[in-house]
Amino acid sequence: MAAVPDEFGYVRVYHREGVKLSCHVTPTTATNVTWLHREKPTSRRLWEIYINGQIFERLRDRFSINNAAAGDYSLTILNIHPSDAGRYRCFDQQQELQNYLVYVSG
Repeated sequence: MAAVPDEFGYVRVYHREGVKLSCHVTPTTATNVTWLHREKPTSRRLWEIYINGQIFERLRDRFSINNAAAGDYSLTILNIHPSDAGRYRCFDQQQELQNYLVYVSG
């Protein structure tokens, strides 16, 4: 992974590189961890990436969750595309745990 978010959750990734967005939960308290993606801040469209323990099938070749059984719900995105840019949020029971803004260059 070449790109790492800064302390404010901003990360710049070059086209075709990868990024890991951290999200950790105590395994015994994690009940419904969800990752959402909004391409543009003004967009009303939210994309569900991971919900109910599953990565959506159309994303499985490039998106993965680290080790949910151990409470590590970090989202890894490989071979990033410009359409992957935007805001990523990790929630558990509707409480936001992490918030990242991903920029794709090149």
